[in-house]
Amino acid sequence: EKQAFSPAAQILLLTHLQKESFEGRIISEIAKHFPYSVKTVSAAAKELEQAAVCTLEPYNSGKYMHWIPIEEIWDKAYSWLTSPVQEVLYCDGIDEIPEPLRYVTYDKALAEYTFMADSSSEAFAVYKNDDAIKKLKNKGMFNAVEGKYRIELWKYNPALMANDNVVDALSLALCYKECGDERVMSEL
Repeated sequence: EKQAFSPAAQILLLTHLQKESFEGRIISEIAKHFPYSVKTVSAAAKELEQAAVCTLEPYNSGKYMHWIPIEEIWDKAYSWLTSPVQEVLYCDGIDEIPEPLRYVTYDKALAEYTFMADSSSEAFAVYKNDDAIKKLKNKGMFNAVEGKYRIELWKYNPALMANDNVVDALSLALCYKECGDERVMSEL
């Protein structure tokens, strides 16, 4: 059975790698950085400990996180990491999706981070649990087959890691994890 991190564990690990070190920090403090409860972050930390990327050291009523060296984490955790994309849908009008909820992803984002050519089609990552997105989905705004814009419904909020209006590099790399295109893989 293939093991995979929960969205909370994955975002905790990606934040530690890209935005802010959580080395030696107590879980209740780390939880303040996320829209998750201390209980959820604690469970996420246990998953990371299972994958051997960190250890949890009890202290009073909490736990401290101690990570393996940062340069070893990606390789060690890679098999547990999954694409943040839960579902890909399409739509013809982008204006109904409020701008602060959408982040450039897919080939356009790949062109931002690499030397890949920018494709003409636009793609946006949105958080699947956002109320506005749920409403648009229920209204039939999205279509599973075609449309001018590619809309990726993410398992975690791309806003937590985005650089300006572009999804973070490691989440983007995970979007292409199952991609067979050698050019894309070498750029990543």
